[in-house]
Order: sequence, then C-alpha cells, then structure tokens
Amino acid sequence: MAKASGSKISGANEFSGGALKLTQGAGAPDAKPLATRTDFFAAAQFLEMSQDDKMAKPSFESFPAGYEMEDDAYELGEIIEETLNYEEADLGAQRNTKKSRRKGGELYLDSVHGPLLQFGAAGMSPMRDRALMQPAQATALRVNPAPVVVADKAALKAVAGAQVYSSVWLAEQTRGFDKNLSLRATQVAELAEVAA
Repeated sequence: MAKASGSKISGANEFSGGALKLTQGAGAPDAKPLATRTDFFAAAQFLEMSQDDKMAKPSFESFPAGYEMEDDAYELGEIIEETLNYEEADLGAQRNTKKSRRKGGELYLDSVHGPLLQFGAAGMSPMRDRALMQPAQATALRVNPAPVVVADKAALKAVAGAQVYSSVWLAEQTRGFDKNLSLRATQVAELAEVAA
C-alpha cells in the first residue's frame, strides 16, 4: 500500500502473514495453514498509478483482504445462558395514528391555559402585539397634475380662446369634439411648455 483514502502512508505500508493466533489454556493448539481471503478493491485508492494505468486497468481488482483461521481443536468453553430483554407487541391490536398521538390529553380551556400564554417565547414575542398585527393605514394619494391647454403644434402656442384644464383627458375631449380645431395641427401641452 502506498496510500489510504488518497493520503500517503508515513509508517509501515506492507503487511504479510497472519498476525492473529488462537490459544487454548496453557499451550497453543496445532493450527492448520492460513488461507488467504481476497476481495475487490479500487487499486488507485491504495497504489500510486499513472493516468494511463488508471484508464487502462479495470475499476476494481482482486487483492488479498485478510486470512481465514482454520483450527478444529479450538474449544469455545462453557456456554453461559443470558436472559434477553425484549418487548412484546400485539400486532392484532388497533393502531393509533400519528395524528391521534399528537393530540393533548386535555382540551384547551381559556380560563386555565389562557393566562399561561403570556409567558414563554411565543407570549413574549412582539408579534403578539395586536397593534403590529393590524395592516398599515393607507394614506390618501393626492395628485396635483400640471395644468394643460390645447396648443398649436407648429408654433407651440395656445389656440385662440384656449381654456386651461387640470385633466389631460378633458383637454383631449375638447380638442376632439371642437369642430374649429384640427386634430393634425393641434396637441395637448402643459401650460409651462406653451410660449406666452
């Protein structure tokens, strides 16, 4: 092994032979030869490899993963009984739904529970202030439009006998229905833009 999980190994990086030995009583039993167990690993996680090798080789390769202990003479020793703790459940009983489990055991009474609502995070929150919960009072919108007149397009002067209006709509209506005014030659303009 050259690295583990992408990090280089600073200590020993090679292991061989079985390190685990079973003993029984005063002496060790006659053990059979160890059998190597293999498993599939991504080689690039443990070995330094070039990009070409990473692309050419399979994603997972078989490597030694451990050893199988074989010993028929090993005895487990005295078997000790252990009382297991377990929980009984009646699977035939009617189940309580999650919704019913969330319900409180007692009904809400304003005389009992109401005074308690003023304490705690919810009770102390400024969001409980009824004045803050009311919608903002809308102030009346006042519009003071600039005065307008019907003016001649070419000279940008008010037409003869022109009246000053506070509404563009009224000035347009006057210009449209006055037979003495030409729609092509006149327009509605603000009084400040018209030449004196």
